[in-house]
Amino acid sequence: AKARDRPKPNLLRTTDGGRTWRPCGAYSPVGANSAQALPKWNGGSLYWLRPGTIRLPPWPDKLPFTRGTRRGVLDVVLYAGWLGTAIYLLNVTNGALQVELPAVQTLTFAPRTWLDNTRVYVTLERTDSPPTILYILDTSKGANQNSQNLQKVFDGSSTPFCWDFDSSYDTTKLFTTQCTVDPNPNGPGAGNYHGPSVINVRPATGGSPTSVYTRNDLAFTSVRAVTSSILLFTVGNTSGVTSQNGLWRVGTNGFNPVRLTSTGNQLNQFSQFPWSNVSRNGSQYVLGIVSGSPTSPTYTLEYGSMSGGAPFVFASITNVQLLVVGWTTM
Repeated sequence: AKARDRPKPNLLRTTDGGRTWRPCGAYSPVGANSAQALPKWNGGSLYWLRPGTIRLPPWPDKLPFTRGTRRGVLDVVLYAGWLGTAIYLLNVTNGALQVELPAVQTLTFAPRTWLDNTRVYVTLERTDSPPTILYILDTSKGANQNSQNLQKVFDGSSTPFCWDFDSSYDTTKLFTTQCTVDPNPNGPGAGNYHGPSVINVRPATGGSPTSVYTRNDLAFTSVRAVTSSILLFTVGNTSGVTSQNGLWRVGTNGFNPVRLTSTGNQLNQFSQFPWSNVSRNGSQYVLGIVSGSPTSPTYTLEYGSMSGGAPFVFASITNVQLLVVGWTTM
């Protein structure tokens, strides 16, 4: 570490999860006393499970009990809960819970959408990285399944920050989008989003892809199959051609792409069923918009015609989150 009285930085090591530090020069470079940055245990969870270790508060002025640079009991409890994440199946007739996929250290499997009555798409997210792989979890195989036996359907590791998927209207096919993201010059995470992008289709259980629609200049950021013949997808360039951002539609055969609106950037975050984003008769869409600054965002909801035209804003508020839930009938 570099200090005013010690201008030349030295490499330090910790053996107690970041509570105390000593120069690495006092230890041999190999063997039991080698210089290790942090202790390791069960995928590195020891450090994050120790109160008093160094942390970076996410939103100290927004979330209660998150101030300070030292990990507290609440941080440890929350992280322990994250480590214990499992996928459960709820029997709605009797309220019984069954563990379908037990928790796996350093891995997060998140259910996304049902393919049919027993199979659900789940994504895999590793520690400090976005979701990268899509699997099928078959609940008909019973409880406490091994994650290594999940059926792999799609691998988005080549575009970890920009891919999405949805099953076809008849659940026989899988549509995926991928776009190009630059490395972040300031550290971890994503840089600019831009083209080339592609929408592919393959069998719902995986297989070789076939290109549906490609653009060299646009970043396709999400896709939904909303009817048997229409896909909705969002374009979200942060560099290059930003004038074409918004919500688009295209045929499932790749024909007749049309930009519906230039304002929306967020489809339903909770469900991927067709009625989540499009009215029951397939004539209108609903979309969320997040604008403003990160510290004072404005959330707006709008709907419009699937044939195009100006959308209608029906709700907007600042510093209070608004999200699309879905369409119903009256």
